[in-house]
Amino acid sequence: MNIKWLFDTYPFIKNEKITLCKPQPTEGDAIIELFSDKELVKLSRRTLKLDNYNISSFFRQMEISFTSKRSLLLGIFKNDNINELLGVIIIDNLDVNTESMDIDLYLRKKYRNKNLAVAALNIAVSFLFERVELKRIAASALAENKVYEDILLSSGFTKEGVCRRGVYLQDKGVVSMAYYSFISDDLIDEDMETDDSKDYYL
Repeated sequence: MNIKWLFDTYPFIKNEKITLCKPQPTEGDAIIELFSDKELVKLSRRTLKLDNYNISSFFRQMEISFTSKRSLLLGIFKNDNINELLGVIIIDNLDVNTESMDIDLYLRKKYRNKNLAVAALNIAVSFLFERVELKRIAASALAENKVYEDILLSSGFTKEGVCRRGVYLQDKGVVSMAYYSFISDDLIDEDMETDDSKDYYL
């Protein structure tokens, strides 16, 4: 496992259509909009209450989490409009024993239903398997979040099951949570959608 690809220097990941890289404070308004979306908040397992007063603290915490190797937040951009943040991918919960991490994807409302979520998730998954050499990537979502389930299944994840009314979330109470995984062994049989060649930069 080559964790240096994640945490030595902020990764810059791209193919001919999508770029994943460190979001800048200039994307603050877009991130506030993203995590204020009522539909996203209703179905998200994470709660981020952001506004103009605490967005700077969010970026500081993002940097602390990166330097302490706890988590990584990547902005999603289209190469033909690199200044417009489409959404974010969060990679966290490193387990060195199982060589695994968790992944979450959040897309701004106006960019949903355009196949961008699957494209962004595919390039992130490829990077985590090929460069970081993870053995397992896990994802979870509220059981009723069927849209995200479709995205995960389209990207090669397997649904492992549902923990029925077994997870407590501070803003939602007790919920049912669905769990998904993609393991490196799946790559043998999985024809991953890679579109074009990928470039990875440290």
